[in-house]
Amino acid sequence: MEDIHGIACRRCGACCGVDMIAYADAGDRQRWEKEGRTDILGRLDGNSVAWAGDRIISRSGSKVNRCFYLRCEGGSCSCAIYETRPRVCREYVPGSSELCPLYFENIAGVR
Repeated sequence: MEDIHGIACRRCGACCGVDMIAYADAGDRQRWEKEGRTDILGRLDGNSVAWAGDRIISRSGSKVNRCFYLRCEGGSCSCAIYETRPRVCREYVPGSSELCPLYFENIAGVR
């Protein structure tokens, strides 16, 4: 999978190391309501996750280590809600932040 910048995503799941659903915006919410995605809205409202200033936590107080919708099998990861994932996820560019191992390769000029 390549993004518009030609960087091939390795599907390692590193960028999903936080529960990005907590970053959903009003447009995401409207789309999920229109799509009838009560499963996603339930996680958002019900609510199992919250932004705590410097990290995502569950309402029970435990740290959330990865997105609930991240699925990994055989060394390859995918998103269970890929077609309707939050805007923050759709706009993420592989290698654009330290979340991604490709970031350090791009700095070093290695690809």
